[in-house]
Amino acid sequence: MTAAFIARLHTVGGGEVFVKGVPITDGDGHAAQLREVAAGALAPAVAPKTLWHFETCGWHVLASTVVTGRYPSLAPGSPDLPLMADALTIGRCRIPAGALPCYAQRWERWGSRKKLVPLRGGWLVHGDVHRHNALVDSAGRRVWLVDWAAAARGPAWLDIADTGIRLMEEGHDAATAVRWARTVPAWRTATAEALSAWCEVRCRSWTARIGARDSEPSNARLRAFLAATVA
Repeated sequence: MTAAFIARLHTVGGGEVFVKGVPITDGDGHAAQLREVAAGALAPAVAPKTLWHFETCGWHVLASTVVTGRYPSLAPGSPDLPLMADALTIGRCRIPAGALPCYAQRWERWGSRKKLVPLRGGWLVHGDVHRHNALVDSAGRRVWLVDWAAAARGPAWLDIADTGIRLMEEGHDAATAVRWARTVPAWRTATAEALSAWCEVRCRSWTARIGARDSEPSNARLRAFLAATVA
């Protein structure tokens, strides 16, 4: 959704590369691709490898390895649920300060800096985990996380919480979603204070974007997930 050009190129040597491009004048799109470049280097175990990137003729272009597969099912009982947990475990890696934007800064419009302190951290965050940003490989043994345009530096539990909400969107109740989250080791680092701050700014953001009535279903899931974590 952020790229103006997308292609799967067949090279002279017989290989394939996945290419994305945005005009440099597209400030948000350009920044998103630079985050993808950084994430590709920081998370080689779960992200497609960045092969090269450059700027030319007013465009920023990046190429990565081709990842093939299918979208995972996040429905109750799906065999893909443990694969998602594995991906979020493998992808958990510390990154240096300045390598990516701070996740907490994304929400400063909806929460004070003091309130957002629990959303700071030194871990790689995908920032937009959902079933269309994941691919189960053809052998059905692992999940790749793709489209790292929202990558950030933040708490280790963040992507797990986001995925828990996605499970609720696919039919899980809050208690089941939290039980799944607890299968990922990094979930143990989440505190009630941090999850409360995450829930509050997410709800405020949804309400500001689409209004109180339309945001209520999403906000209700967030509140239910938060409640289930301390039940």
